[in-house]
Amino acid sequence: MLKNCKLVEFHNFKDDRGNLVAIENPKNLDFPINRIYYIYGVDSDAERGFHSHKILHQVLIVVSGSVKIRISTNNEEETVLLDDPSKGLYIGPMIWREMYDFSKDAVLLVLASEKYDESDYIRDKDEYLKLASEYFSNNDKDIVMHSKNFKMKYVTLGDADFILKLRTNETLGQYISPTDNSLYKQISWLNEYKKREREKKEFYFKTYNDNEDIGFFRLYNIDYNKKELTFGSFIFKENKPKYAAIESIIVAMEIAFKKLQVQKVYLDVRVKNIKAKNFYNRFGFQKINEDDLNEYYELTKDEYDKLYEEKYKEFL
Repeated sequence: MLKNCKLVEFHNFKDDRGNLVAIENPKNLDFPINRIYYIYGVDSDAERGFHSHKILHQVLIVVSGSVKIRISTNNEEETVLLDDPSKGLYIGPMIWREMYDFSKDAVLLVLASEKYDESDYIRDKDEYLKLASEYFSNNDKDIVMHSKNFKMKYVTLGDADFILKLRTNETLGQYISPTDNSLYKQISWLNEYKKREREKKEFYFKTYNDNEDIGFFRLYNIDYNKKELTFGSFIFKENKPKYAAIESIIVAMEIAFKKLQVQKVYLDVRVKNIKAKNFYNRFGFQKINEDDLNEYYELTKDEYDKLYEEKYKEFL
């Protein structure tokens, strides 16, 4: 499914009396409903939509008949047929949508997170493509740092879908804090994160190359007085390219020690996550504490500087 979009299945209570579909928040709808409207009586050759929204979240449900929804970004496009009242199409921010091929009996119900606000609409396609390129694309002008094989930039709202897919992956997510499988909540969290980023309270980075997005890491709990921070949210796709993890953590330490000028970096890792513990030990982190759930590690600037000269500078 296209970024910032997904199909939503609602429970269909079916018996010999007919069907009843219930939509409950937050059980199967994860954003607040502030506006409801429906479209019907559309000629089969008519088309609607032709706009995007900056912040609005919607779910489109065909309660009768069928409608085709063409959704697109600056570089992707997909067509979804809605013809089942027990299923909806979630469309998040910055998705261009066009509705067409309405059946004669089509009734399209729309549940929206915000009240009508004309300033939230993007109706000019050229303007949309420009804004979507900034929202979704890996623009090299935004690179914070790069290693020998990869680039690192600040996470954007357009990365929400990829972050969610990694964090809710059964294998990748088994040793991290549980994540609600909600694009709306992930985008909302990133909105709040961007505020903290502007205040230099924490930084969230994406690792990528010319072919693909690869993974993420975060620098947070930054204490500029004590000159220390925490490294975490370190997660990469299962088939990540060779050296992606090692080059990313080197870049993270370069940012922490040289740009943010801290003297210590901390991290915590689940006790059962043997693979991660071995990786951090090999890198040079020293275990300083543990409890029933986590082991805690630190790396000082002096230790890192020595390691960098001995074996890590070749990766940059």
